[in-house]
Amino acid sequence: MTSLCLLYFVVEVQKVKIEQHEHYLPETKEVLSASSTLGRELGGKLGPFCFPTEEECSETIEEGSRPLLFVLTTEDGQRLFGAAQRWRRQGNIPTAAGVLSAFPFFWNHLRLGALLSKEIEKGSSLENGVLDGGLPYPGTVQVQFSVGDGTISSTERLVPWVCEYKWMDFCFRIMFELLSDEDIALLIFTCLREEKLIFVHSDTTVLVAISQAVIALLFPFAWRHTYVPVVPDIMSDVLQCPTACIMGTTSAIFDEEYAEHAHLAENEVVRD
Repeated sequence: MTSLCLLYFVVEVQKVKIEQHEHYLPETKEVLSASSTLGRELGGKLGPFCFPTEEECSETIEEGSRPLLFVLTTEDGQRLFGAAQRWRRQGNIPTAAGVLSAFPFFWNHLRLGALLSKEIEKGSSLENGVLDGGLPYPGTVQVQFSVGDGTISSTERLVPWVCEYKWMDFCFRIMFELLSDEDIALLIFTCLREEKLIFVHSDTTVLVAISQAVIALLFPFAWRHTYVPVVPDIMSDVLQCPTACIMGTTSAIFDEEYAEHAHLAENEVVRD
């Protein structure tokens, strides 16, 4: 059985000067993982997921606390679901604290991220923040017990965490708030015809939520083609792939000129 929480993380953004221009550079500061291998593999890659654009760093500084959802795929093809709370720490440092899991329980993950961010803001280390905040520890715990003949046995149990909401409720609510019934019907029809579908929005959390909701609405059918909820700037060329896909991209890198260059029909793009 896989643990609800595979990895906790803290990402901080530093302002660096490159060729006399200031840029924001997100870096992973702390990782607490159920697997040392997973921590080494993903620890250094979480920064760009938490702050994919410099605009989001600036918005975090200006607006304060902001939630974040993202999906990433490991080298062995495992899909992991992440959620974090982004906020402005003392000294105007954009920071994100969150969790990675093998299950898309986005609502619970956002609650975990919010609790963890409060502990980190108090000055706690990541591990102390998880323990002091009452969060489920990543991985499993070993429980020992005695049986009738006095033999001591042990077993592993996951640390429980109460889930008051089903994971898709959060994604469905965002989708139905932003899209009309006609738009949603068009999305399902486009997917069933195995056409290219690209979402464009300024907020990466919205891109992930709507993509996940569309995938869920396809049941009992399954999407077996390319699926990238948020395409980073450096991989924007993949939007031009000729095969069926569901992708999301930020408004900053997608415009009418790019859509024409990528040979996209009008019904292949859903904007803000």
